[in-house]
Amino acid sequence: MHRALLSSVSHDLKTPLSSIIGSLEIFQSLRGTLSQKHKEQLLATALEEAYRLDNFITNILDMAKLESGAIKPVKRSAQMHHILEDCVMHLGRKLDGIEITIKQKDNPIEIITDAALLCRALFLLVDNAVNSDAPAVFTADLRRLALMRASITSALKGLVT
Repeated sequence: MHRALLSSVSHDLKTPLSSIIGSLEIFQSLRGTLSQKHKEQLLATALEEAYRLDNFITNILDMAKLESGAIKPVKRSAQMHHILEDCVMHLGRKLDGIEITIKQKDNPIEIITDAALLCRALFLLVDNAVNSDAPAVFTADLRRLALMRASITSALKGLVT
């Protein structure tokens, strides 16, 4: 299991790094012959992959901090729909073309949680679905607390519901 995890992490680190290096090498070696549009595309690709790599490394470091106890959850009362709305806001343009539905009662549902950590976990689930090849649908049904669940279908079907 350790080898499989290391292999997965290695791939997830090397893929964006290879894209960054490739884009910048092409830019540097063909700078004089590339059109302005191609230069901008190469730089945009390198920047996008750098952000992806930064996000992945941040996730690994955050997970290590949680597991080591360096980060302690701070549980407070929070409204679930606010947590979900924050998650959607942080995903921003990544959600273009993704169907998002948040169903709730007239009176908001209060939960006791570490809102930042829960938002982060939801962000990672939705981000994973968005980054897959399958179209994603995100539905959070908050109408009945006993049955509250968030589902990510299509991309994570059978893995997370």
